[in-house]
Order: sequence, then structure tokens, then C-alpha cells
Amino acid sequence: MIFWIFLCIFVILLYLLEDNLPYPIKKLFSILILFIVLVVSGFRYRIGWDYDHYMYLFEKLDTIDISSEISLTIIINLLKSLSLDFQALFLFYSLFTLLFLWQGIKYYSQFPVMSLLFYVLIPELYWTSFSEIRQFLAISIFFYGSRFIIERNLLKFTLVLLVAAFVHTSAIFLWPLYFFVTKYYKKVFHISLIILSITISANKLQLPYLQTIFEIFDLKYIYYVTNIEYTKSLSSNIIQWIFIPFWLIILIKRINAESRKCDLLVVNMLTLGLALDYLTDFSQPLNRIIYYFVIYRIILLSWIAEFFIIGSRKIINYAIIVFLAIIFLTYVYRVPFSEAGIAHSYFSANNIQYEFNFDLFR
Repeated sequence: MIFWIFLCIFVILLYLLEDNLPYPIKKLFSILILFIVLVVSGFRYRIGWDYDHYMYLFEKLDTIDISSEISLTIIINLLKSLSLDFQALFLFYSLFTLLFLWQGIKYYSQFPVMSLLFYVLIPELYWTSFSEIRQFLAISIFFYGSRFIIERNLLKFTLVLLVAAFVHTSAIFLWPLYFFVTKYYKKVFHISLIILSITISANKLQLPYLQTIFEIFDLKYIYYVTNIEYTKSLSSNIIQWIFIPFWLIILIKRINAESRKCDLLVVNMLTLGLALDYLTDFSQPLNRIIYYFVIYRIILLSWIAEFFIIGSRKIINYAIIVFLAIIFLTYVYRVPFSEAGIAHSYFSANNIQYEFNFDLFR
């Protein structure tokens, strides 16, 4: 836990330092921060829900069948052909996740370094990327490619989404977003959608329909719908409620019929993410779809301070950074055990004691 406390303190100090740097230096500083974030994620050892599983897949690829996307097999074979060890797999996914993420951040955010630090401190993003390595690469590719929705280039968006789906098939379900996610919807529509989702979730009205869909299309993981052991964690539910006030502030203060398509996309994605969060909160694995939407929180949070007087904006941003650090540490502290207090069979799933592993070669 000590490592994560120091990481949060370090992030806060980085924000304070970056905020006072001249513009030419900020570009070099952003590269330094990206490198630090990459080192922490790419060289971690046995941290992440599926870390041990991926380590096993890497070692036993030639003797087992992998049900994941073919891209995982290709990447493992490529790394092995270069005489690289399993740690290179995590470095590979971390590197390309951050590269696409950074390109997306620079497109959407006026304060890219601040948005990157938000990414580190929001538990459903950076920390979760330690576990969902394939999906988070797909998420960052989608995040980068969503600019083509704004630019109304269906061909480029489709191609980018196919690349993301090659990494993690869940990305393909995002294709319909192209046709409605940049439109303006009245505030009452956004709020009504969330209230409806909460009502449906509270009464579990969605369960019979989801089970029927899974059975008709013979979709795998139907046990995620029926098995109580896969219920979403209390920590994640709390985080879900914490971000609603930020969403409301932006919805009320920033969005109107004259808003830029960029702003409309961000807010619409966040509204959809909240709705899906409630509709899938009974199942942690199904709930992973919301990460494609949660990523836009790092843009939303960078907008909050603009609604305060100029002299207080730095203080507001600083308060948000500290607030997120507290949330992050609270979340990590709860990781070692599930909601039932039962440890997972994989050591890495419950491990928060950070160790570096720089042994890349076999």
C-alpha cells in the first residue's frame, strides 16, 4: 500500500509542478509523465486480476487452446520469437494503450497532462487496465478513433473500430454510436434516461431480457448474468455515485443546442455510460462495457474549473486531484478481498504489494 500512497503524492506534485512550467517545457514534461506511467504499468509484477492467467497463457501457448481473440496469440508468438519473456506482454499492452490514449487526450483536452493524471487516479481506468489489458488497449484505440465520429468519417471510424475489435471483440458493439452520439439532446432527456436506468436496475427488470438474448444468440459468459459471485463490487457502485455531480454540472452549465460536437460526444458518452452502469451493475463482467464510456471522465473533469472565477481555478483542479487520490487509495485498499471477504484463486487478483520486474528476456 505504501507504493500507491507515494504514487498519489507523486501525481499531486507532478500536477503542481506542471501547472507552473512554461509552455515549451510542458511538452517534454508530458513525455516524462507518460514514461513514468508506462514504467509503473508495464513493469509491474503479479498485480492485476488476470495477470497470473496471462502469464500462464504465455508459458503454455503451445499446449493449450486460447479462447481469446487471435490477436493475443499473434502477440505472444511475436514476443516469443524475439526471445522475450512474459513480462514483455504486459509492457506491450501498456505501451500501446498509453500511446493511443495520449493521442485521444490531446484531441479532446485543453489540459492534456491534467487529463492524463486524472486517468491514473480514476480506479476504473488505470488500475483496472492492470487487469483488463486487452480491453483497455481496445478502449484506447476507440477513444482515439472517436474523433472520426465528430469529423463524420464513417470509413475511418469503422476501420479503427475493426482494429479495436481485433484486440477485444466487445469494441464492435460501439459501431452504432456513430449515428447518434454527437447529436444534441435536452437536459431532461439525459436525466430521465438515468432515472429510468436506476428504476430498471433497482427492480432487476433487465435480467430476463438479457438471459433470453444470451440464450438466443448463444453468447458465452451467460453465467455472468446468473451467478451471484460475479456481482459488481460495492466500491465500484460508490464511485459511480460520486461522479454524478460532476456530470450534472457539465450537463447544466456547458451543454446546449450550440455546443460543439466534441462536447456533445463527451457528455452523451458519459450519459450512456451512467445508464449502462446501472443496467449492468448486477454483473461485474458485463459491467466492463462501461469502461469505453468512463474514459471520457478524464475530459469532463478538466472542464469543471472553468465554471469558477479565474483566480480559484487552480485551487479547484488541485482539490479534484486530491479528491481522486483519496478515492484511488480507498479503492486499492479494498482490492485484496472480494465483497464476500474471500480471496481469489489467482494471487495477482488480490495483490496490491508493488514489485518491479525488468526481466524481459527469456
